Amino acid sequence: MTLVPAAPEAAAAPVFGLHPTDLDAALHGLFAALAGRGEALLEDVALVPVRFGRLRLFMAGQRVARADLVIHQLKPRSAQADVQLFDAADRLVAQLD
Repeated sequence: MTLVPAAPEAAAAPVFGLHPTDLDAALHGLFAALAGRGEALLEDVALVPVRFGRLRLFMAGQRVARADLVIHQLKPRSAQADVQLFDAADRLVAQLD
């Protein structure tokens, strides 16, 4: 999944170790996988991440340009995946597992 960077003025907002909108955008890949399975629940239920096993941050403050998701389990109301986040130069920014 390729993420579109924010406008320069938006990117000048407060500094985060990992920008929350970058992580949010990456997790949308799970919703796309559910939609690809034809899950009808997507229209009636809000899906919210409730737990991450581990977050490793390799490049604090670096904006994310691409996310790779490895989905281990996909159910109508839950998912388990590993997520790797990369910057525009394809360097690993963060990893969630």
